[in-house]
Amino acid sequence: MTPNEVIHGKNCFVYILSGDDYYLIGCGISFTFEIENELILRTGINDGLFPKKRVRQTSFRGSVNSVMISESDSAKVSAFFLIQEGVRRAESTYKFEYTDGAAVTKTITGNFLVQAVNISADTQSFSKFDLSIEGTGAFSMATDSPTPVTDENVDSDTWVTVAGETSITGSSIDTKNTTGKVLLACSRTGVVHDIITSGTPSGMEAKFDTATGTTSFDPGRPFEADEFVWQMWKDA
Repeated sequence: MTPNEVIHGKNCFVYILSGDDYYLIGCGISFTFEIENELILRTGINDGLFPKKRVRQTSFRGSVNSVMISESDSAKVSAFFLIQEGVRRAESTYKFEYTDGAAVTKTITGNFLVQAVNISADTQSFSKFDLSIEGTGAFSMATDSPTPVTDENVDSDTWVTVAGETSITGSSIDTKNTTGKVLLACSRTGVVHDIITSGTPSGMEAKFDTATGTTSFDPGRPFEADEFVWQMWKDA
């Protein structure tokens, strides 16, 4: 690392898109950008005491702490403008910009909803406001042109089985299907099975055929009455 690679807080800014132009959020003192992954269990029969996990969905949010200004102008917007945005309840595009000592700029851009605007005033200090925004959809990161973050579209649902059969296919109880998908996890009546894509499944194995969206189980263990299959998948 060189000194020019360091990003100082004074070279970081948050903008909101209004019309065709970006405007600074007030006279910012500090801001944060945060992503959070929802972790769910993906434990197989051979994992023992060490459970496996994977990411199901990613959410993101931001916040800004700023000195109050009375009116928006050609360069920045006030807290009152942001309150109006909150009342409108519509998505707005925000850009978080970070520039290092060598003038290399990184940006994070996404659509956000105003979650809260908190205005505070102290008789011995400047009036300030805190803006909290919650991301919606995906965000993008770029050096000079945005590159969308890949969304794997992880999803899950349950299938009702037919007694005597050894496979499931077609639509789930919520009319979803796994054709053309990558199967991430599979359980039969609450028992996690290892996923294979070739050969004949046996024991605690489930064979998945992405071309047909069919999941097959041990042919020697046909479904009994009231059994169900839960699956989790992502885009290929």
